[in-house]
Amino acid sequence: MQAYFSDHREAIRTGVPGLTTEQVAELFGRKNMTPAGTPIVLDAQIRPVEPLCSWLRHLGLGGHDSLIEAVAGACSTYRLQCGGFSPAVDQ
Repeated sequence: MQAYFSDHREAIRTGVPGLTTEQVAELFGRKNMTPAGTPIVLDAQIRPVEPLCSWLRHLGLGGHDSLIEAVAGACSTYRLQCGGFSPAVDQ
């Protein structure tokens, strides 16, 4: 498994094909977007690990930042590969 963390700033900085920077920023300003810093866990085929990813998103939308931080810390504890929206790097 690999764990990544959502980073809206990176998506805005690098852009999204077909959208302006302002449109990308507006998308991330919407209420139901994955909160910045939310862990996203992928399997070996680079598919979201469910129901874990949905649960983490639910926690983020509910404002449970301390629990999300604990899960992010567990990524290091369990020696998952952690990174941003770029290829994961070994910890």
